This record gives sequence, structure tokens and C-alpha cells, in this order.
Amino acid sequence: PSIKRLLYCGVGCSVQALRAVEASLGLDELYVLGTHCVDNSPSVDATRLFLDAAGISVAEDEYAGYEFMADFRVHAKSPSGSYE
Repeated sequence: PSIKRLLYCGVGCSVQALRAVEASLGLDELYVLGTHCVDNSPSVDATRLFLDAAGISVAEDEYAGYEFMADFRVHAKSPSGSYE
């Protein structure tokens, strides 16, 4: 392969998949930057602390989740499906 060194950025489950095929890629070096998976918040309190740290201030009944978006920001998803 023409790629000999690779930097991969991804959530834990995709990193695990990459590691499973790493030996077959023929890379000289693989660098991995793991990111937080939004589906794996350990508790409602942890989610609240994370949203507060990200500067997203919404009442608990005003959001259905949060996502890391292409603009490199965290967006809160409302129950209607819109993002803040």
C-alpha cells in the first residue's frame, strides 16, 4: 500500500474494529486518537456535567441527546429532532 503511516481518529468501537484488521493493513506505523462516544455516558449526571462544560445549557426535558458534529462542536438534540 502507498500509505505507510496513518493517524486514525474515532470512537472506541471503531478503534476496536481498526485494531482487529491492523495486521492486514501493512502499515509501518498506526497512530490512534480516541474520542468520547456519545452513546456511552455513564450516568445522567455525567451527561449534565459534559453538556455544561460544552456550554450547552438546557433543561433535562428539553434535550434527547447530544452529538459531535462536522463543525467540531457539540450540539444538543431536542425531542423534536432539531439541534442547538
